[in-house]
Amino acid sequence: MTSTNKQITGNIGIFYISYVLSLLDWNVLLTSRNSRGADLVISKNSIIHALQVKSVSKNNDFSLGINYNDPLIDFWVLLLNARGDRPKVFVVPAEDIINERDKPYETNDNTGLITFDVPKQPDTEPKNFWISCKYLNGPVGTSKYLNNFDQFNIYSSLQSKS
Repeated sequence: MTSTNKQITGNIGIFYISYVLSLLDWNVLLTSRNSRGADLVISKNSIIHALQVKSVSKNNDFSLGINYNDPLIDFWVLLLNARGDRPKVFVVPAEDIINERDKPYETNDNTGLITFDVPKQPDTEPKNFWISCKYLNGPVGTSKYLNNFDQFNIYSSLQSKS
């Protein structure tokens, strides 16, 4: 019987992404697991990026968590179907996550990149925010983020954040 342990699924994602990026000639550094901050730091030539990796075993939404706006994270790399034969990798700039999450939830129709649990009490903020699997698998998400590792080459590096 295959385990559905979330930590193991997370490890699968970290090592799968490390493998894929290594094949693309990126140097990959794993950081300490279960600590605040990036999961991976990658470098090639003079480009350096910090990555947050999230993995799910099926086509589930990704919990955004409370540290979604960490200024040191450049990209969120999202792995769907991590335990399957054909995982899907979505590379989402952290800027896209922050911009979507920080929109006023009252004006959000809950169909974009970030969705939320509708508050039970009027005039209160939602407590749970999610990166939408439905959006990622849709036409916009697929064309913009699916296997889009090329944006690592053109996106600003950590050196420009000082």
